[in-house]
Amino acid sequence: MKQIRCAAWALMLLFAAGAHAQDCAAPRAANDPGCARASAARAAHWESRWGAFALDETAGLGAASGERSKPSAERAALAACKRKGGRKCALMLTFADQCGALIAADRGSSVAVSPTAQAATELGLSICRRGGLSGCRPYHAQCSPAQWVE
Repeated sequence: MKQIRCAAWALMLLFAAGAHAQDCAAPRAANDPGCARASAARAAHWESRWGAFALDETAGLGAASGERSKPSAERAALAACKRKGGRKCALMLTFADQCGALIAADRGSSVAVSPTAQAATELGLSICRRGGLSGCRPYHAQCSPAQWVE
């Protein structure tokens, strides 16, 4: 008998919670501050942010960060490169929610992505040296962290 009463209470609590959720879906929920807070809490989330590097060997680097999509970051980096006078701007790197680094060398370059600008630069230098390039040096590092959206 005690088990039946416990099961009955559990069912009543379950239906009561469901009824509240249905109340928040009703048209009058727009005026209920409790429902508005619940909706806002569910809507808050992390959004990716993209960055990109585009390079023209004579004009230099065009960089973008904080873009909402990969194509948007790539377009912004290419546009930044062209604004500097680049005629042969080429995408070198695209990254999301991280940091990118471009490493220059005497003849060539390398790129790397990592959670921090320092780590991306160190990784890029390592890749440059392991690739047999000489004169490896940091050229540019930039981050594009994810953004909390409410």
